[in-house]
Amino acid sequence: MINANLPEFDEVRDTQIVFRQLLDCMARPGKINSVSPFLRKIGTQLPCSPRMFMIASILLDYEVGFHLISAGKIDAFHFIEWRTRSRHVAIDQADYLLVDAAVDARAIDEIMDTVRTGTLQSPERSATLILGVDGLSDRAGLPLALTLKGPGIKEKRRLFIAGMDKEWLEKRKQVNKEYPTGCDFILMTATGEMAALPRTTFIESEGL
Repeated sequence: MINANLPEFDEVRDTQIVFRQLLDCMARPGKINSVSPFLRKIGTQLPCSPRMFMIASILLDYEVGFHLISAGKIDAFHFIEWRTRSRHVAIDQADYLLVDAAVDARAIDEIMDTVRTGTLQSPERSATLILGVDGLSDRAGLPLALTLKGPGIKEKRRLFIAGMDKEWLEKRKQVNKEYPTGCDFILMTATGEMAALPRTTFIESEGL
């Protein structure tokens, strides 16, 4: 049975605030914003994770399709469909791909070979990937270290990530090689930290 009780989370006011934080992340790639106070309002008694419900509330509506990869997939995507009026579709049809479970390198390759990247005439018809990660920091200490350059970044910015397979970055490089086609990435932790890697962002170096 779907539990729709969200007594504290305001799906109008709170989502507007979180959406502005997400826009700031997109405008300043690699910058980490925290929406932890709003995420805590959602609770844990939903078929999907709080972070995926939050991002779905912000981005999805009846005009777009999404694909969810998670442990409790069927109940979770039905719940998201119900709350957002969006529809769950195949990966190659999805405007938004929500990845809330660990996937191996082979699965990442298959996903990224299938996901929409738009066309030169219609680059807006590409997908946005929302990846659940374990940690985000602007200081060294997490396993994956990125040096970012590009629009919205003054010189360079460092981003450190835990719980993200490097294969996502390898495939991102491939699908984003012919700008303006490609995919944007949004990274989000279970505690509400988020950062963005738009397709215009160049990853100068990465390391383990």
